[in-house]
Amino acid sequence: AQSAVMLHLVTRQIPGVPVILIDTGYLFPETYRFVEALRKRLDLNLKVYTPAMTSAMYEAVHGKTWEYAEGLDHYHGLFKVEPLQRALKELNITVSKSAS
Repeated sequence: AQSAVMLHLVTRQIPGVPVILIDTGYLFPETYRFVEALRKRLDLNLKVYTPAMTSAMYEAVHGKTWEYAEGLDHYHGLFKVEPLQRALKELNITVSKSAS
């Protein structure tokens, strides 16, 4: 929801710009419905990326590690960082440092 205004502004200037959604498998049903409504309303070029391991498999193998500080980094790495890195690579998105 926090990104809706920015998405509106960007998609009006750059129609078809890829918009990345990292679906951890733990999003609320309301979130999925909101994403779909926003996708339709703004005609988003939505690119959904998921972790290599499903949330059910992760919990069965590792438990709910995000509930403990020592397991949070492992969870974030698999469910957020890796899918985002894959998205950036597949979509050939790079960031350059501007001269200031």
